[in-house]
Amino acid sequence: MSPHQLPAKVQAKPEKILDKKEGEQARALFEKVKKFRLHTEQKDILYQMYKRQAFVRVLESVVFIVYIALYVPGMKYVSHCIDEHNMTGFTNYYCVYGMWRMNSMISTMYLILLCIYTCLCFVNFYWIFHSNLKEYSFERIRKEYGIDDIPDVINDFAFLLHLIDQYDRLYSREFAVFLSDVSETKLLQINLNNYWTIERLKQSLSIGSQGKTELHLNMMPGIPSQVYELDEIEVLKLESVDTTFPASICKLKDLKELWLYNCNIKLTSQALAFLKKNLEVLKVRFSTSQELPNWLYHMGKLQSLYLYGRLQGEKININLHSFRELKQLQYLYLKVLMGTIPSPVLELAATVTTLVIHNEGNKLLSLVNLKGLTRLQRLGLIQCKLDKIPNFIFSLTDLKDIDLEDNSLKSLEELVTLQYLKKVSSLKFSKNRITNIPSHVGQITNLESLYLNNNLITVLNPAICNLKKLSYLDISFNSIHEIPHEIGQLQDLKYMFASNNDIAELPEELFTCIQLEKLVLSQNKLTMLSPQVGNLTQLVYLELTGNHIESLPIELEKCVYLSKARLQIEKEVYTTLPVYLRDHLQKRGSGTKIWYDFSISNLI
Repeated sequence: MSPHQLPAKVQAKPEKILDKKEGEQARALFEKVKKFRLHTEQKDILYQMYKRQAFVRVLESVVFIVYIALYVPGMKYVSHCIDEHNMTGFTNYYCVYGMWRMNSMISTMYLILLCIYTCLCFVNFYWIFHSNLKEYSFERIRKEYGIDDIPDVINDFAFLLHLIDQYDRLYSREFAVFLSDVSETKLLQINLNNYWTIERLKQSLSIGSQGKTELHLNMMPGIPSQVYELDEIEVLKLESVDTTFPASICKLKDLKELWLYNCNIKLTSQALAFLKKNLEVLKVRFSTSQELPNWLYHMGKLQSLYLYGRLQGEKININLHSFRELKQLQYLYLKVLMGTIPSPVLELAATVTTLVIHNEGNKLLSLVNLKGLTRLQRLGLIQCKLDKIPNFIFSLTDLKDIDLEDNSLKSLEELVTLQYLKKVSSLKFSKNRITNIPSHVGQITNLESLYLNNNLITVLNPAICNLKKLSYLDISFNSIHEIPHEIGQLQDLKYMFASNNDIAELPEELFTCIQLEKLVLSQNKLTMLSPQVGNLTQLVYLELTGNHIESLPIELEKCVYLSKARLQIEKEVYTTLPVYLRDHLQKRGSGTKIWYDFSISNLI
């Protein structure tokens, strides 16, 4: 069989399914070849040593030929001998050398063999210096087998292959397959398909928090072919997977969401066309530019884009390309290290309604450019080292939610301008250095959620109680001593968090907020819980741990949605309740009410 017929024969044979052991052995062989190539291509020590040896052999053989050629003719059968010391009684006589013929024949034969050896040394010497033995090309094999990614090799690796060719050229042909990434990928894909059967993949499907069917594949050499047969997949999550999406991805008609965590994903033309029409949510975590796919800029139907990584840093400089083709993008989340706002973000002025930037504690400059995003409804600037509320915010008249969590804000004096933003309903200033709350906060009349937790506040300004629509208030992890009596004005208040403060007493007016569903007062200095707590008939969750309370009022019975599981208090305090009430709380289910946190960070 000629070498030209081999590929056809190989193609005619069906793919052999490898078992687990064979697959591991093949994979180990590919790894060994890679390591061997990496080691031998670095230097040309073997080549240089072999070249010097060839020169020494030629020189040595020439010296021996000259030496023997000079002395063999001097060997004679009869030798004329002279006895100068008169030891034999003769002074002049002739000696016959009996071994002359044999020695002469051996010397002549040795000289002939030495000449042949010298010729071979010269041929080898010519081959080494005339041929380019530090490079080895697989061009012919690439054409014969149709494997285009077999690389040419250099240095000692190339020299060793040239040496092998002097004995048997078939060895290099077989060896070339193990240098091909495509061959390795095909082998791994066969093994992957063998392990990940359709039944095993179906067992890996799960229902996410949003009720969507999800498939999570982690640290695989590719994607099992059977994945594209699961047309019920709505969310595909890939982590540390390098592969190319084939045309068969078009079978996933319900696929709308794609997560790529440290993946290098490429697309065929058919896959690109499919994702352009179907993909709505894309989440990408990257550490290199190769992990930030270029095709994401062409996803015309994309509505939400999440990017996690670093655009700038030590030995890192990644540029975002134009977002102009993302004509339906509404939600943009950037958790990337950057110094200024990337210009592609400003191209989304006509579509984007939610922008969240998490800068990992680094100063973010040139924020004024964001004032062009006039359609923004939700804005988050997290860990951007802001020392004041940016002025451009006050020009975004459609803003509803503002999240400035984990910055360096010390005051909120700029809030006076927010009263002109009539649509603002949520403010989040968590994890800052705020020491006081200005009175004009009460002029933001449409405010529904206010987050002031993890600050340095000592006095809760009564002006907050002018926010008639406020339903969510978080003042936990501060140094607040008391809650103002005006708290009773917040008749829409449903969720109040005031844990880890210095509150010693609760105003009776708090218990007139009859819409309260969740009340967290742990880690304070409370000594009692007012019987007025019975007025909170909608209460679902009550947390009182870490206080100095010695007993609980029996009026808790009126909180019909409260159960033992949602009453957080020390065991010895809980036992002060009557037995019948404890049994009643124990029998209650989890209730029907559910509370939500609608902050931007919880929508990510």
